Formats: sequence, structure tokens, C-alpha cells
Amino acid sequence: MCGLVVGVLAFWITSPPGPGLDPDAASYLSAAESLIHRHGYRIAIASWYSSDSTAPLTHFPPGYSTAIAVPAAVGIAPMLSARIVGAVAAAVSAASICLLIAAAAGASLVPALITIAALALTPAIVDVHLSALSEPLFLALLSVTLLAIVMRPSQPALAGLAAAGAALVRYAGVAVVGGVVLWAFMQRDSLRGRVRRALVAAAPAVTLQGLWVIRSRLVAGPHGIREAGIYGGFGATLDVGRHTIIDWLVPLPYGETLPLRGAIALILLVALAFVLAAGARQARRDAVRDPRVETNDAATVTMRACGLLALCYVGVITLSRLFADPGIPFDNRILAPLELLVGVAAAVAMTLWWRGRGLMPRAVLAALLLGWVSLAIYADYDTVSYAMSEGADFASSQWRESPTIAWARAHGGNVPLYSNWAAAVYFHLHRTARELPEADDSSAFAAFADTLRSRHALVLAFDAPSPGLADPISLERLLSLREVAKLSDGRILAAPDDTVKTTTPR
Repeated sequence: MCGLVVGVLAFWITSPPGPGLDPDAASYLSAAESLIHRHGYRIAIASWYSSDSTAPLTHFPPGYSTAIAVPAAVGIAPMLSARIVGAVAAAVSAASICLLIAAAAGASLVPALITIAALALTPAIVDVHLSALSEPLFLALLSVTLLAIVMRPSQPALAGLAAAGAALVRYAGVAVVGGVVLWAFMQRDSLRGRVRRALVAAAPAVTLQGLWVIRSRLVAGPHGIREAGIYGGFGATLDVGRHTIIDWLVPLPYGETLPLRGAIALILLVALAFVLAAGARQARRDAVRDPRVETNDAATVTMRACGLLALCYVGVITLSRLFADPGIPFDNRILAPLELLVGVAAAVAMTLWWRGRGLMPRAVLAALLLGWVSLAIYADYDTVSYAMSEGADFASSQWRESPTIAWARAHGGNVPLYSNWAAAVYFHLHRTARELPEADDSSAFAAFADTLRSRHALVLAFDAPSPGLADPISLERLLSLREVAKLSDGRILAAPDDTVKTTTPR
């Protein structure tokens, strides 16, 4: 029942103009469509020099696109399919966590319901459930992995299979796989038994992820997934992470401030660490006092498993940011799984800490929780109401009512399209598009102009800047591109000596 309620709410908050459309969603949705049409995992966005207007899906794993393709295969629109997947994922997460907390807290469902309510109000978790993103499905598989560890400790294959699913939804899911393998190896057994359990836990991920990596290398080369290197600027990434944690501990609507907000967040973080430590101590005492009580063991296992998975996750995203992708921000999307793990561990710890405490400590904790819930509701209302009325990211009215998009819809015909926001072309024109050259690849600009000319193509140059890609204004000046049309939010450009045949609406 708890999962059903959360799932319905998740479906409701993505009502049109939702779900929110992040640029990544163009890859997820178009790959799902491609899969339905039996073209394999291909996305509707390609590099400017590509002879094909589509490209193989490699930057993201295939799990989320595959999940969208399941309901879409019976005729449901991909956007609605994404909403269904998100709602089902939210329901699975809620049901799994409810079972986890109930097992750790005893027969009472009150701690479980409070935990679900708190996690459902966490701004980062609300944020990722508003859009067509892979995070809700990843959180669901993470929750199922935790449930398998706690409820089926003698069956590492179950946790390993759920972890493999997480890795196929997000590459960061290798952290979940690593955590499960380490957990299996650390269980009391002979060395041979530990190795066997670890291998059983690792087998699903090694098999499935290995096949995907081999496929990606074959279709896109050695740099198809990520290009390894040593990337600087980590201090700025950490600063983004600091602000994300502050937003979690002291939630406020976007743009609003609070005096000493950082200091308040630090105090709450220390209090959270204290409760986690106190809960862990109490769990150990309970387990030693009466090891026959299953709830005592479940509480200890849950907290330890959350801690191990959290450490593995932090390690993987840190290494990924340093050596695989400098564009990884420690924002709501990246840190939402960490907040879920910490939230579950904190719920168990608070439940254990609450027992045997006097009226005053309980009152202080209750006041802190009520204060946090009030701020979270305030922040969530602002975010959700805006998304449901205006639309998030590319689902906003700015893009739905874009004059540049409208011009291309009326005059673009079958002309090949290039853009600094190719995702917008897919979302609102449902067409493939190629991206502009990268900003730091000036040596390719002349060849880009030749490509436009030879393909009789148009450039949809939106005024909104696109990080990493060449500025259309600079390209227009350097290459003397011809302005076909000027709109309030962008321009239509073509090669200087090319007369592109556009259509005229009847």
C-alpha cells in the first residue's frame, strides 16, 4: 500500500507539461524508440561530422532505455512510458525501504512510514522523480539490493542480480556491484566459501556489463563510453557537493536564502553523525544482548550495508570525476543515492536511539524532524508546482513555444539540422539533429562550414548557451554564415554560398 501511494504520487507530479526533459533524456527516449523499431540502441543526436544523423548509445548504459521500451512496445508513447517507469520505480523503492525499516525496527510500521515520508520529501529525490531520468530506476534497484542483503543474506545471487541491474541503469552502479561483492566476501565463512560467495554475487554484473562494454567498444571505439584522463577543477565540484548537502539538510525554495544556513547545516550534520554513531552502538549492544532476536540482526546488517554501499558510491563518483568525466557535478542527481542510503541508515539509528531515551531528548529530535519536514515541504511545493505549471528544463514553455522551433517546424522540411541544443530538436520536432563542433576544436570550424554546404543543412542557433559546444555567434562571424531567419530566441543559419531549400507553409 505504501508503495502504491508513492507510485501514484510520482506519476501525478509528472503530469503534462511534465515530465521534465533534461538533455540526457533525449538519449534515453530516442534509444528506447530505436529499440522498438529494431534499430538497436541508437540515439537521435550525432556529432557534426557524422555521416549518420543518429549515433550508438554508449555514453549511458542501456537499462533505463530498455525499461522505457517495455510499455512503449505495446503502443504507449515513450514520454508516457517514462512516466510509468518512474512511478513503478518509486513504488518499488518505497515498498523495499518500508520492508527494510520494518524488519529492523520490529513489528511497528510507524518508523517505516516516517522514513518513507521523509525520503519522499527529500528535495533531491523529489527533483529526480520530476523528470525522465534514470535515477528513479537506479534508486529502486539500489533499494532492492539493500533488501536482498538484509532479507536473503545466504543468497548472494539475488543481491548480485539487483546490483547488476543498477550498473546497467547508471555506470555509477558499479559501486553497488562492488559493495555487494565486498559484503559477500566479508561474511563469516572459510576463505573458499567467501570467494565463492563473492564470485556468485559478481557473476551477473560481470556477464551483463561485460557484454555491454564489448558492444560499445565495437560500435564506438575505445573512447565510446568515457575517455580516461586526469581532470582538474575538482575543488569546484566539491563546492557544488557542499551546496547540495546544505540544500538537503536545510531545504529552501530555489533562490531563497537563510542567515547562517551553512552553519545550521553543519550543526545538523554533526547531530546526524552523532545519531548514526549512537544507533550503531545500540545495534551492537542489542545483538550481543540477545542474538536470537532477528530485528537486532536486521538493524545491524541494514546500517552496515548502507555504510558500505555509501562508501563504495562516494569512491566511484570521486574516481569517475577525477579520471573519467570532468563534467560530473556533485548535484542532486549524483548525490540522491547517497542521501537515500544515509536516510535509511539514519532512520534505523534514530529508531534504536529513540528507545529508552527520556522526554527531553525525544522532544529535541522530534522538533528537529518537524522543522526539517516543514522546510522540505516548502521547498518541494515550489519545485513541484513550478514543474507542473511551467515545465522543467526542455519541457518548459520557453522551449515548447520557441519561435526558432516553430520556424523549423514550418520551414525545415527534410533539411538536415544542426544545433547547439540538438536535444530540443528531438523533443519538440521529433527529428534527429547533429551537434555543433566543440568549443575548443577551432581547427574543425572550416570543415564544419564545408559540411553545412555539402549537405545543404541548416543550423538552429538558440540564444541559450550550450556548455562545451562552439558559440553560434562566433561561428557565424568566423565562417561568414548566412542568416536565413532571425527569431526572438535564436537564428537560423546556413553556409554562406548555399541556398537551402526550405518549405513554405500553405
